[in-house]
Amino acid sequence: MQLAALRNRKYDFVLARIVRPLNEEEDVNVEVLFNDQLVIAADAHSLWARRRKIDLVDLAGESWMLPPPDSWVYPRLKEAFEERGLKMPKATLLTASVPLRNHLLADSNYISAFASSVLQLNAARYDLKPLPVKLPHRPWPAVVVTPRNRTLNPLVERFIECARAEVKAFGI
Repeated sequence: MQLAALRNRKYDFVLARIVRPLNEEEDVNVEVLFNDQLVIAADAHSLWARRRKIDLVDLAGESWMLPPPDSWVYPRLKEAFEERGLKMPKATLLTASVPLRNHLLADSNYISAFASSVLQLNAARYDLKPLPVKLPHRPWPAVVVTPRNRTLNPLVERFIECARAEVKAFGI
């Protein structure tokens, strides 16, 4: 994260996803806008989308499109499989491009994993559906970080207000 740039006044605020809590930082305010979760998705017309209950073991041998191992999604998915005593499925395609995964997932038999907010924003456009798979709860906070002892520019304050309103409107 860009905390040094925030402290050096290069940035007025930082909007980011964090893996580790920043609450120990004494010179910044950290506001959690929402906590994301891992979801598994498929084309809304696939055989998987019609099922009411799916276990990870059912998906282990399927064709997967995934983000790269250095993403947040990949290690969380790997942990979920390992907690069930399963090996991580081999991905047919690895790409950091969410639009590419969305496009290729539509009208196919592939499966992919996303942050729930990403899927929520793209599901209708690409006709994707979250699958009813029980996954471990691993929150992924989206936060706004501001300097503690600095007055924010009114434009920055308005941007943060709009970000809060958007999160609330989407029900994330």
